[in-house]
Amino acid sequence: MIKFHNYLKDFLHLVYPEVCMGCGSDEVSGEQLLCAQCFHSLPATGFFGMEDNPVAQKFYGREKIVHAASAYFYSKDSLIQRLLAALKYKQDKHCGRYLGSLLLNQMLQSEWLADIDLLIPLPLSKERKFQRGYNQSTLLAEPMSQKTGVPIDEEVVVRTVNTETQTHKSREERWNSMQNIFRVTDADKLKDKHVLVIDDVLTTGATMEVLCNTILRVPRVQVSVATFACAM
Repeated sequence: MIKFHNYLKDFLHLVYPEVCMGCGSDEVSGEQLLCAQCFHSLPATGFFGMEDNPVAQKFYGREKIVHAASAYFYSKDSLIQRLLAALKYKQDKHCGRYLGSLLLNQMLQSEWLADIDLLIPLPLSKERKFQRGYNQSTLLAEPMSQKTGVPIDEEVVVRTVNTETQTHKSREERWNSMQNIFRVTDADKLKDKHVLVIDDVLTTGATMEVLCNTILRVPRVQVSVATFACAM
């Protein structure tokens, strides 16, 4: 039933004219979800052009990450929050791919993608993925894969535990509650690879840190991190 609903939404996106998800105007074209004014109002970070950026600094002294950056700043009651809510809670797969294209455009400010071998969306538990019908991070990765030809692998690392909400916990509390929640299923797929881990929004970075730690246990693997947004 969930899959039928998603197919129907994708079909309706094609049949009926869209309005801007930011201001509600009908000045949108093609696959765009925002009018030009709302698009240009998005708070881009510029971090993909800065190696020593605040997102990369979150991992200093913790995990050996090659690159790390986020495309946009996240804040409450913002357009970025509404876009991510549509992606995560309103089953809007079209929105996910659109946001993925925005993430890709920001990433092209750098040369990151030149040596990436594999795209890994941050895994959801089986229960959460079933409830939502998809992994929102996979949708973000799809435009990147289509542009570069780099494959997406949702199975090489899996989430074994569906953790409770982490929103109101400190970084240390998140870290302690999330140990061993990820598992590598096939280390041979990761050896000698440079993988890019993709997620929708980075807050404290604790979940991403645990995932990177799990991947880096594999010999001769390199890890970079890209998220659509970050809360700074």
